[in-house]
Amino acid sequence: SEGRKPGQLLAPSSVSVSKDDQVLVCDKGNRRLQIFDPEGNLLHCFGPSGFPGFDLVNPSSACFDERGFIFICDQEQGQVFVLDPERKPLVPFAGPPTKKGIPFSPTDVLVHNDVVYVSEFTSGRILLFTIEGRPIKILDRLGLKKPNGLAFNSATNELIISESGTGKIPLLDLEKFTLND
Repeated sequence: SEGRKPGQLLAPSSVSVSKDDQVLVCDKGNRRLQIFDPEGNLLHCFGPSGFPGFDLVNPSSACFDERGFIFICDQEQGQVFVLDPERKPLVPFAGPPTKKGIPFSPTDVLVHNDVVYVSEFTSGRILLFTIEGRPIKILDRLGLKKPNGLAFNSATNELIISESGTGKIPLLDLEKFTLND
């Protein structure tokens, strides 16, 4: 239901499901994350403060990886925060500014095969990182306009990008580029 109490949502902005069917909701309106069991019962409520070393300011997206880690985009802080499977914070990471000096502003995050994909709404970039947060590649010549959502199609090995600047859903064939070129 709508509201500010634990278990309620004010402006949910993303959802992710773990391999053990826990449902992670990034609640932008309440500046927090909530984890529910498959029946909708609240298991954990995190934020906006209370993490040792960081507070959530403008969380836009969060996801589980295959190991149970949680990755959180905070646009305002320009960081991707990481929680281990026991929900303890690890060192956050950030991407470089654009060539025009626009600071890193992560919008959405997706982890696939130990690669962290991060979209940037303001710059039109997709950035790839290792699980530890080391930059791998910046995809800044795709011509994207305001990419704000990422998904992965395992049947076709394509990154699916929602692009609010054009209303299109471009597909990026991951077989057609290497991470190190």
